[in-house]
Amino acid sequence: DLCSGSGVIAIVLAKETGKKIIALDISGGALQVAKLNAKCNKVASLVDFVRADLFSGLMLNQQFSLIVSNPPYVSHFDVKNNLEPEVTSFEPHLALDGGEEGMEVIYKIRHMVPLMLRPGGEIFLEIGADQGKAVKELFLHNTRSLPHFDLVEILVDYAGRDRVLHGVLSK
Repeated sequence: DLCSGSGVIAIVLAKETGKKIIALDISGGALQVAKLNAKCNKVASLVDFVRADLFSGLMLNQQFSLIVSNPPYVSHFDVKNNLEPEVTSFEPHLALDGGEEGMEVIYKIRHMVPLMLRPGGEIFLEIGADQGKAVKELFLHNTRSLPHFDLVEILVDYAGRDRVLHGVLSK
């Protein structure tokens, strides 16, 4: 679970699968909250919390069958000017601000994830409602030196807005 924040996704995965989960976040404060949440949900023994900038806390030869992430994907301008007060007053800006276009962290994930997924492995990545086309194109763009994705699709939320990228790495 990249950009784990409060650990919600990691905790749900641990509860539902009973498998060991690694939750990474750059914020030590967020990880303290996540650890408390895991303990309250009785899955503390199943979730390893690692303070790291994306994949930097993992070994490069470590590969996963599933990677999930809710990275910062809001543009710097929107964080400062267009978010609802209930968001900007309570969410850490580090968890929201995805750079100039909101894609900075998504670009980093895209370039590293083929090395971190097993062949046939899947990624689920939350995105902004206006980012579906750009993110899909980014994940469809192949480089010769990295495995490519056999499936890249954008899943929509209940309001019909783009919300999650789903990709399957080639086998």
